[in-house]
Order: sequence, then structure tokens, then C-alpha cells
Amino acid sequence: MAITIIINNINESVEIGDIVYSVPTTYSSPSGAIDSFIEGNFPNIVEVGEVISFASGLVPSPWNGITIDNTASGVVPNMGDFLMFSKDKGANTSGLLGYYMDIDFENNSKYPIELFQVGTIAETSSK
Repeated sequence: MAITIIINNINESVEIGDIVYSVPTTYSSPSGAIDSFIEGNFPNIVEVGEVISFASGLVPSPWNGITIDNTASGVVPNMGDFLMFSKDKGANTSGLLGYYMDIDFENNSKYPIELFQVGTIAETSSK
């Protein structure tokens, strides 16, 4: 089964193949409802499934949702649950290759930002 979740602002790092997890923002304990984020206690993080596609939207953003294959878990997040994602440990781990680097920094925010420091590790890749 696949589910589509509509999200106002999707993190731009989300890619097809990432695993989505869900955690309720509040949960019930023997002493009553607790706000997980204030308490810093997340006892019930559950895997929802793998991102299989992006859903086109009806709002100004061209992508405003993700489709998740939740066949294995059967989990359907509730409205208000906090969603997070993880990437495969082997994905996106290669370094820069070649004889020179050209790096562009882009600010996707509406507000100006200040960049205080940039660091890199450069190694010769061919000798």
C-alpha cells in the first residue's frame, strides 16, 4: 500500500529511497498527556516506509507531498505527527573529484543570512 502525505514545506534534502519515520508530538503516560518535544522523550518513533515519489500539488510549490510505500509497516501517521527521514548510509557519501573545485552557496530563505565560516578537506585524487 502507498500513502501520499501533503506537506507545506518539504525539506529539500528528501529524495526517493529515503526512509520516513513518524512520532506523535504528544503521548499518554500513566500520569497524563506529555508533550514529547518539551520533555525530550520520544519512546514511540515508528518507521512509516520508503519515499517512492513526490506528489504534485495544488499550492504554489510544484511539489507539496510525498508518496510513501508503507506496505511493510502498515503505519499511517496522524495529523500533527512529527515526520523525519533518514538516508541510506551508502548514499551521498562520495567526495569531490577532479583538479579544481567550484562551489556555489545558495540561500533558499526569504531572509538574508551571514556566513561566518566555510571549511573543506581537499585531497589529491590522482598521483
